[in-house]
Amino acid sequence: MSTSKSNQSFSYSLPGIIIGLLITFVATIPVAVYLASFTATPIVLGIQSSALALGLCLGLFLPFIGIVVPIRRALTQTLRDALDVYHNVVFDTAPQLQSLQRIGFELNETVISLVVLGLGLMVFYFLPLSFILQNNDLLFNILVVILLGMN
Repeated sequence: MSTSKSNQSFSYSLPGIIIGLLITFVATIPVAVYLASFTATPIVLGIQSSALALGLCLGLFLPFIGIVVPIRRALTQTLRDALDVYHNVVFDTAPQLQSLQRIGFELNETVISLVVLGLGLMVFYFLPLSFILQNNDLLFNILVVILLGMN
């Protein structure tokens, strides 16, 4: 049973790999031309060998893994449960209600982390953006917010 399924899986994946690599090659041409004109560097058309190898490996091994995992799950069950076509794996788990404090969620830690996230976003994104756009108002507003936050 698994041999015919794997053959069927590979018969679907091989044309998919070939079509996907062709689409990738065609889609990279306008991007490479745009980047070459933007950066004034020579164009290298084609797919790198590492990207080609990664696409081939993922295209060949993921369908095989997609077959092996359900077969192993079926072999660990009883024959009645494995042949039950109306049984859904999603309903095997029962939901449990837990409080946020029990799983380690603290409100003050969350507020502090959000503030630090906002400061990091300002310093590492908006501050360089103000230099790039040469927007002095944005630069000075960010510096004021940082300096007021230190008090």
